[in-house]
Amino acid sequence: MTRIEIEEMFAALARAEAAFELARDLGDAIALVLADAGQPELKARLMELREKNDADRSRRHEKLTAAAARLGDS
Repeated sequence: MTRIEIEEMFAALARAEAAFELARDLGDAIALVLADAGQPELKARLMELREKNDADRSRRHEKLTAAAARLGDS
């Protein structure tokens, strides 16, 4: 991969992360509405899913960063 391809990959990753943040914020808003509507168990489940997704996203980000560093060194 060339440096330009790596930079394009990171730009695409940044756009994907921005979209994820919007979706997560929407999920938070839905969870609050559910809790206010008397369904706190659904809010709790959404928060559990969010924590798992955040951990998964963090691991993927670390792997992509490490892969990009290896590609940049070659």
